[in-house]
Amino acid sequence: MAKVFNIFSTEEGSPKDFSIESANQLIPLVKKYTEEAMRETQKVGMKLEYLQKGSPQFKALSSAHDQVIIRWAERIHRIGGLAKGLWTVDFDNGQGYLCWNFPEDKIEHFHTYEEGFKQRKKLSEVAQSVSAQTADSQLELGTKKKSKSQPVPKKPSAPETQPTA
Repeated sequence: MAKVFNIFSTEEGSPKDFSIESANQLIPLVKKYTEEAMRETQKVGMKLEYLQKGSPQFKALSSAHDQVIIRWAERIHRIGGLAKGLWTVDFDNGQGYLCWNFPEDKIEHFHTYEEGFKQRKKLSEVAQSVSAQTADSQLELGTKKKSKSQPVPKKPSAPETQPTA
């Protein structure tokens, strides 16, 4: 089993240009690979239940179980994803990871490079946060587009009076 844990690396190289759309195009394939691997691991797991731990048969099946997971992670990596946990795949977008977990039908979550699965946020929440930050920074920089409404007219100042002689 130790080999399996080593494949879920955060140091692996992957494309850093996945958009939500390009990552979502891969989800049917990711889901297919995941379902195939899950079926295989379940079959092996059921057989393992009836074997004595440490027996030669148990060791052989345990190794076969690990190989299924390793093959799954390698397939995910070949299409540009990162296997970040059992049945969890991240796609690097250059700012963090678009995050998918079985049985989700599409990418709906994101987390930064420093965060992990437990800190992932819904894309809709991230978009609102980014929009608010962008608006704030535009206001700070004075780059916010000015409204096309007419400026409020200034009040006329009191007429100056001239001293009389």
